[in-house]
Amino acid sequence: MANEYIFLSPHLDDAVLSCGGLIARAVSLGHSVEVLTFYTKQVSATTLPPNRQRLATHEERKEEDAAALGFLGATPIWLDYTERFFRPPWLQSILHIFETPQNAHLNEFDNTASIRQYLAELCDKYHEAVFFVPLGVGNHYDHVELFLASITTAVEKGVLDRFIFYEDAYSLGTRMRRKHFVTKNVCWQWWQAPASRSIKWFFTSNRMAAHIKGKPLMEYLPQHYQNLKWSVKVKPIHGFEGKKLSAISKYKTQVKVLGGITMLSRLIRSYHRFWGDAEPYWVASNNILSSER
Repeated sequence: MANEYIFLSPHLDDAVLSCGGLIARAVSLGHSVEVLTFYTKQVSATTLPPNRQRLATHEERKEEDAAALGFLGATPIWLDYTERFFRPPWLQSILHIFETPQNAHLNEFDNTASIRQYLAELCDKYHEAVFFVPLGVGNHYDHVELFLASITTAVEKGVLDRFIFYEDAYSLGTRMRRKHFVTKNVCWQWWQAPASRSIKWFFTSNRMAAHIKGKPLMEYLPQHYQNLKWSVKVKPIHGFEGKKLSAISKYKTQVKVLGGITMLSRLIRSYHRFWGDAEPYWVASNNILSSER
């Protein structure tokens, strides 16, 4: 019997960039697939500081998201939280989105309580749904907030077995991968690194990684979360890679910012090859941290 698969995406493109192959595969198997994107609110440019007005393009990006997910056969749902970059206190530059609170407590994040309540209601409504959640690789404030809200909801409601954690697209950058408490356990040699396929991405990802600040992810959670055991698994996406890349190309606004579809395709194909023409996902259970390959 087909399950309800619910992918949680911080921004408009994150789920497809990170695990579009898993989405396409799930649809092909007859699962009902919804992609819930959280930080999608269109902010009036007139209310923003000049240095971010041109980036407030959420309505255009929603059209792109609908096209990309429609192509994959998934249903988009937009929840209209406001991105950290578009709300006060204003960040000095967009690179400061990779900074999280210095105080190690879940409540230091603005939206965790609201997101936790929403996810708890979803768990009750869809008793057999499988949730796909970003790991927060890269330390982007919004990604980390969604990860923390998701994992605490899963543990407190006793449904951790229904939560699967995918690697954010930032994991293609070696420094960002090595800074994350889970993905650092499986990393590539330099000649296998996706960033080796693009000098531009190598320097861009390293620049982002250099701006990571804040507490380690798990320090925002109660002590017993340190005892979770993490293991990695893979799902073959042979036959779905091209569909994922075609879906990504529909995010024209972001693809241009990220360096173009040709460069992104090289990076993503290299990433898939490392995993054996597959996409990885992580699952958590009790006991100590570990990884499997």
